[in-house]
Amino acid sequence: MLAAPVYAQYVEFADDNFRLTLIQQGRDLDGDGLISYAEAAAVTVLHGGSYPISDYSGLEFFTNLQRLDVTMSSASTIDLSPLVNLRYFYSDYSALASITVGDKPYLVEIWMMDNPISALDLSGAPQLAMLDLCLNYITELDLSNQAHLSTLFLTDTRISNVDLRPCGELNMVDLRWNDYLTEVCVDSVPPAFSYMIDDESLFHVCGGTAEASETPMRFALHNAYPNPFNPTTTISYSLAESGVAELALFNLSGRLVSVLHSGLTEAGEHSLQFDGSALSSGVYLLRLTSESEQAVSRITLIK
Repeated sequence: MLAAPVYAQYVEFADDNFRLTLIQQGRDLDGDGLISYAEAAAVTVLHGGSYPISDYSGLEFFTNLQRLDVTMSSASTIDLSPLVNLRYFYSDYSALASITVGDKPYLVEIWMMDNPISALDLSGAPQLAMLDLCLNYITELDLSNQAHLSTLFLTDTRISNVDLRPCGELNMVDLRWNDYLTEVCVDSVPPAFSYMIDDESLFHVCGGTAEASETPMRFALHNAYPNPFNPTTTISYSLAESGVAELALFNLSGRLVSVLHSGLTEAGEHSLQFDGSALSSGVYLLRLTSESEQAVSRITLIK
């Protein structure tokens, strides 16, 4: 029977006496009080907690690290490039002013609240679903490759404009308390996603006018919000042309569960609230059809 691993208060390499100050959850598998290179490769979580971390040299040895939490760090820079398997990065109330993200094909969450960082290159992290940059000095943010971003918190920053059009899976956006913000580029006004903003007039259909968005020239079934849900969710869709449209719900076997809307429908944005109280937990398919087009999306009911 294997003995339970010892969790050292800091990570220290026996070979060169390298130390990451007071990092918890470094797995000292052999109980010698030190973390070897082999043991570092087995670590999947490094959590700084309330302990200040001042030096990130040597992160390249944590080849399988999936989560890095550097909350309350005193370091001003960090290079995440060696952490190719990183999925979650957290840095709240830290001194980080510069971050190199690098190629991160598995990174899905970045939480950075109250850091003095002014710019962040996300071009190497195309799978992000959650991005929290509240209380930072961010002045510009390129979201051009963030097609999977579903939640964005961008409150109390120094950003002047942000283009949300590439983020086709957005469910929730918080843009409050941005004194420098002058424009938010979206596909339609009001946007299909749920949002919080101090001044809705900042929404613009870039390349056009806000008035033209009242009849958006596209057919789309937007992501429900919230999703997963219990027991209600809001379903939004848009029609490029007036005509007969139907919004129906099916189970995964293809059996019709309910027709949520059917009949003559004006062009433009539409939304309705769906109550799944009478249904069992599970995944369901929404299908929007018009006279010439069709779109399908999934919703998940969790009770």
